Amino acid sequence: MPLFDEATSDPQIFTALITDGRLREGPHRDFKGQMYQPTEPGTLDLLQDIAAFANDGGEIIIGVLDEKVAQGKNRLKPLSLDGISERVRQACLSSLDPPLEVVVSEIVDPSIDDGTGYAIIRVPASSEAPHMVA
Repeated sequence: MPLFDEATSDPQIFTALITDGRLREGPHRDFKGQMYQPTEPGTLDLLQDIAAFANDGGEIIIGVLDEKVAQGKNRLKPLSLDGISERVRQACLSSLDPPLEVVVSEIVDPSIDDGTGYAIIRVPASSEAPHMVA
């Protein structure tokens, strides 16, 4: 189930859903503690994850550590949001066959005053799946 819009428009709701464990990884959601590296292997990993989600739809939430703390709660790891949206969109349009349009939402962490936060890559279920990395 994709993350609902209210959470992406309100950073405090988003962080509460993550930290209290109400938002979990599953078949349609994956957490990444950091952005994929801006190298060829890192971009390949990004595109493979996106292509896999294109079959049924899903989302990748970047800035959430895979490791759990007490009672199944997740830990946040804010990251620089600089250039993430453009990099992801460009990679999907230029390096997936057929190209795939994804939505990237950026959530600025309200507790930190340096513009860091979290990114959500929403991958729609594609009628043109499977998508291959070109």
